[in-house]
Amino acid sequence: MEPSSGSFNSESPEVFVRNVIDLCFTDRRNTFATIRGASDDYFGEGDIQGDILTVNDYTLEISNDVIEKLKQKVHEETQNLVSVVEKLDEKPQECPETEVEIEGLRIHFVRVSFLETYKSVVPLILLHDWSTSFWFYYKVIPIFSNPIRFGFDFGVKKQIAFDVIVPSIPGLGFSDIPKKPATMMSLICPTSLRGIHLLNPSMSTFDTSQIQIGNTIADLVKLVTDANYTTTSTTFDDSLFKVWPESQQIAYANSVLGTMSLLLNRWASGTDPNYLNNSIASLHEFFTVDELLTNTVISWITQSVPRSLRLFKNTALDPITKEMFRASVVTPTAILIAPDASYIKDDIEAGSFKKRYFNITQFHLAESGGNYYALQKPQKFAEDVFLFVESIVG
Repeated sequence: MEPSSGSFNSESPEVFVRNVIDLCFTDRRNTFATIRGASDDYFGEGDIQGDILTVNDYTLEISNDVIEKLKQKVHEETQNLVSVVEKLDEKPQECPETEVEIEGLRIHFVRVSFLETYKSVVPLILLHDWSTSFWFYYKVIPIFSNPIRFGFDFGVKKQIAFDVIVPSIPGLGFSDIPKKPATMMSLICPTSLRGIHLLNPSMSTFDTSQIQIGNTIADLVKLVTDANYTTTSTTFDDSLFKVWPESQQIAYANSVLGTMSLLLNRWASGTDPNYLNNSIASLHEFFTVDELLTNTVISWITQSVPRSLRLFKNTALDPITKEMFRASVVTPTAILIAPDASYIKDDIEAGSFKKRYFNITQFHLAESGGNYYALQKPQKFAEDVFLFVESIVG
């Protein structure tokens, strides 16, 4: 059947591609000149050959040698981790751990302070997210509790130190699972907090549908122009949490390597916005194998990933969630933006957060670092917290 005059001819796809390139890359004409000018190409080995136009059946054949090599490689690679895992039992307990029952829940926490050394000791609660644990703060706990030892000298009237408390968030880590929804302390008990310090807070709840669509289009343009897959991957991962939480709970509950894969992916996306274009080993530029594995082991033995997926689902379905995120926080607030997190915009500023946080007294943009800033740059993180507390207590 011959195509009608209104149908696409053999050159139409090329014309379409040209139009797309002209639309999206008007300032990159030289870069794509060879693409627009090529009517045919050859990517095979040796001399240029014509295309084979027939469609043939294909039978997948994998030799036993390949299968055995795969088994051997898996065995060797997991054995490399065994020595690191065994060292976990050899580590001394660096911080005293305690538990207390609060409103029907056993809460596990670490507490470190030097009350006899410092005249001004301020209570400081450090909270982790679902992809980490109380251990995430092990580098900054000594700095906060005994700052003189690390060369810190903050405090207008007298040296400030902290009574550091790092709990396992209820439902995660070694604390009990709550049986009903909780809330946010800065909203229901604002007078109980002298200040809150936030790292890369999210404000997506405040975006209108028009803003969200605009941001999505902008992200897609950046995605294409930078050849960066991170935006698509992160969005897809987040949607999986919402659509198939039960299936993922079972998968992660039964697979140590699955848990490790998920956590490493989240750590990578929260540390390097271009991580999918880099080697998988690039995460070792920011964290040691020991640190990554310790976090995985704690998450695995406490089943924190399956718990967090259940928490995400229940939170998303609870109608009060949106109202909670729309509520105003009047407590003095410090915001630290570590720009290498995947969802941080290049042009972010303090005004972006004033819809929710009405009393922003400190806003800093770090030179580098991501969501795991306290582990990446403990000295810088501690300095930012000390500056904020100094402005409050003097």
